[in-house]
Amino acid sequence: MKFQWIFIFCLLPSPLLAQAPIEEALLQQLTSPTLPSVQNQVLIQQEGISHRATIVQIEAQRSQIQVQQVGEAHQVEIQQQGQDNQWNIQQEGERHQFTGTLYGDNNQVQIQQFGQQNTIQQDLIGNGMDYSITQEGSQLELIQIEYSPLAPAYDVHQQGQGMTVIIEQGFSPNE
Repeated sequence: MKFQWIFIFCLLPSPLLAQAPIEEALLQQLTSPTLPSVQNQVLIQQEGISHRATIVQIEAQRSQIQVQQVGEAHQVEIQQQGQDNQWNIQQEGERHQFTGTLYGDNNQVQIQQFGQQNTIQQDLIGNGMDYSITQEGSQLELIQIEYSPLAPAYDVHQQGQGMTVIIEQGFSPNE
């Protein structure tokens, strides 16, 4: 049995435009670089096989993203720009992929993967990062690129067989 739950909570700063179809107006508001996204909460829960969750937030401040996936071959992609944001990603099963790009200061990331052949690949750009990564199982991979003049606070825990960890740290690509 396959089923999927998706809950998305967004606070929009102004009413939708009546002359545009609702989907187009919502997309314009959510992707507008001039409107900050403050204190949003995104919760996605997926169970089954081959689900994909993609989240893009620009100018996010004090927003929370939580994704829970159980099953096989799920994918999560997050792109977020902003300050004081939190990610909490949990994947259980096999062949899961997490890809993330986080640009901003004072952000927190927590990723947990349990199972086989799971991968994490993320770019962290900014100061004051605090992250925790847990991978348990076999054939797990973590590739992380950090662009910051200050070392982030982090905890990486891998347990099992066939592990790969690559963490590169350097200055921001704009410097």
